[in-house]
Amino acid sequence: MNRNARKYELNKALSILPIFNPLNDYHIYHINQSTSSSLLHNLIEQARKTTRFTIDTEDDYYIRQSSLIQIEFIRHHSIVLLIEIHHLPQVTSVIFWLIRSLLKMIFNPSNCIYSWGNVKNELNKFISCGLFSSDQLEQINNKDIQKLFKKWHNRKVKHERIGLPLDINKRLRAYTQQSIENFHHKWSLQMAVAYACHEFLDKSQTKNKSSRTCKSDDQYQQFLIEQLSQSLNHDMRTSLTTNENEVNNYNQQLRIRDVKIVLFDCMKCYVKIPRCKIEQQVYDSNSHTQTNVGREIQEYREEQEIALQKQDNQATSEIVEDKEEENDDDTDDNPEEDGEEQPIQQNVQHNQHRTGLENKRKRPEINEDDIQISRSFSQLSISQRNLKKTKSTTRNNLSNNEISNVVTDANEKLQQQQRKKQKEDNELLSINYVKQFKPSYLKVSDKIFQQMLSNSIEDSNKIVQCLNTNEKLQFVRQMTEATNNLYYFDLERQLWEDYFDLGIKENKWAPRVSKSFVKQHHTCRTYGFHKHIVEQRLQTITQQFQRTINELQQYILQSEQNVKQWQPYIRPAILSNAINECVKSAQQQLR
Repeated sequence: MNRNARKYELNKALSILPIFNPLNDYHIYHINQSTSSSLLHNLIEQARKTTRFTIDTEDDYYIRQSSLIQIEFIRHHSIVLLIEIHHLPQVTSVIFWLIRSLLKMIFNPSNCIYSWGNVKNELNKFISCGLFSSDQLEQINNKDIQKLFKKWHNRKVKHERIGLPLDINKRLRAYTQQSIENFHHKWSLQMAVAYACHEFLDKSQTKNKSSRTCKSDDQYQQFLIEQLSQSLNHDMRTSLTTNENEVNNYNQQLRIRDVKIVLFDCMKCYVKIPRCKIEQQVYDSNSHTQTNVGREIQEYREEQEIALQKQDNQATSEIVEDKEEENDDDTDDNPEEDGEEQPIQQNVQHNQHRTGLENKRKRPEINEDDIQISRSFSQLSISQRNLKKTKSTTRNNLSNNEISNVVTDANEKLQQQQRKKQKEDNELLSINYVKQFKPSYLKVSDKIFQQMLSNSIEDSNKIVQCLNTNEKLQFVRQMTEATNNLYYFDLERQLWEDYFDLGIKENKWAPRVSKSFVKQHHTCRTYGFHKHIVEQRLQTITQQFQRTINELQQYILQSEQNVKQWQPYIRPAILSNAINECVKSAQQQLR
């Protein structure tokens, strides 16, 4: 009996158990060449907020090649991605780059990825597709549930399974004995679910046929139209032929019926673990990570509050002093209010100047030359006498309410200035950076630019005919510049990340050379950058990168609306491909 026959026989024997179902709800998203950029941006944002994932892969049943990556965002309402490897967009397209960015966000070492088996070995087969590198796989924080289950099973072996049919009990006893005797024995997920949960995981419909679904975009759309024609009337089929958005939407709905069983492979390695009594072991690392992150965030906020409080106190003290000086000047202009002011006492006993309690106050006349030498040394002072009158501590002081108002106004004014300055700095940084690195091919005339776009694709006539007004050309120029900035920032980010990884690996940051070497080669003693400088640079590039993504997303959405009104009509995909190819060829020297 061959392997497939044994699987079929086992699947049939276990089918008498209750059907396995995931514990949580989920929503499926197909990731392929027809996926919109707005959806990918939303998924990247959701991945940034998620710290736990499950990953499983599938091979094509016919050609025996890796064809599907299944990823679940573990949450109360899960998100499930089905990445169809045989139907990915072009490597130079923005969609492909967004898919790669999404996977990089998921593979972040701070995230925890659960799998049934070693996920790194499974994903190694997909490196050739270009979505991730081997270095990224090495950094994955993987929790192999298969190993955890084997340890749990060997500690809590039960030779009799209560409530199970005799045939299934017999199979589980044999499987258990094999697991105990053979150290390298690995539990299949189907048998583990039957052993721990007494449920049936159907494996009869997990044959992936993604490579045979379609051969090209046109054939695939024709296939969808033929499928729809069986259930829709003639009018609907006519409108569908001319509406690409409806075809793409049906693309998502049509295959959901065939992937739900395959989807369970992605979710089942986690959602049923609580029944196996090893949930606490799974959660520990994630809770520890969240605690560390929360502690770092709290420390950062405290430092920011202390710095802000120092600035507030300094500004407040200056304002209060100015206010007191103004009130003091007002007091000098109204002498009747301080007619009963106490006399100012001098440090010199032989030359006391007394201010009488008269109706009109007179300032004492002080003659610096009238200081007698006969004073004792105990009465002399090195410091000069303060010739200004002392301030009254009764009526000249501000009331508590006035001081409170001054402090509040000062804080609000300072915060507004800081927010305004930060906003201006960010905008200035973005504008200057983009202008500084604007390539020469984006500064050519409209005619040459139009010719460059037409030469980048096969349908050159469509580009020339469509971009027949200055308004259209300016919009496409702006979209091309945003695409150029996106690719440029991505390249710069990769270079700095490689620099950072090299520094971490070799633990060398800004090393120094000998003086003789400097003299011989006419160079500096210190070369390279310190670690904190590299981290700051990476943070700056990431911020610029995110701003460019948001900007390009707005252009893509706007282009989809504009082309509907343009005459002659041009497909948004053709325009986007022309821009991508143009930018790719222009940046060839950078790579």
